[in-house]
Amino acid sequence: MSRRPRLRRRIREAELPAAVARTFRENLDQFVFEDEEEQSVRRAVAERLLSLPEGVSLAPFDALYPYAPLFLSACLTVAVADGTYSVEDARRISAYAHRLGFSARQLADLEHRVFADLRARGESKLARDRAALESEGPHAGDSRADDPRADDFGADFPDRERTELVADPASGDVRLGAPQS
Repeated sequence: MSRRPRLRRRIREAELPAAVARTFRENLDQFVFEDEEEQSVRRAVAERLLSLPEGVSLAPFDALYPYAPLFLSACLTVAVADGTYSVEDARRISAYAHRLGFSARQLADLEHRVFADLRARGESKLARDRAALESEGPHAGDSRADDPRADDFGADFPDRERTELVADPASGDVRLGAPQS
């Protein structure tokens, strides 16, 4: 299976007209919480995907129609950037998808692809980081190895390789977490 170009590159290659780019970005910013600090993870991801054009008027939301899969992929990416995917985020994306002519099935397929791509990128980065650490020695870069308090909490930390989306029944939110046995 050939690897798809990264989302940021696909956005750049789409050559969005300035007004459409502003509408795209303004709607991405709906996933950044107002009470968050200026440099939140979600804001950083949104800014990395697409800079906000200054002095350009907004295009109507429907102008995103030709870019719907790209826009919805970006929304999903920003929405899960901090490791959570709230019911509110899912509803907002579903509303966007509906306005852009996506069926529930098409959105579910897109979610699956986006989450699989993000998981693959994370696993790849983890493997690269692990290889770099192993090449430096057994405890290189591990501040716990020199911390006498580490024994107080146990040296065995949970394996972070396996994570999946886990639903919190109380709030209905979904977050990344360890698989349930």
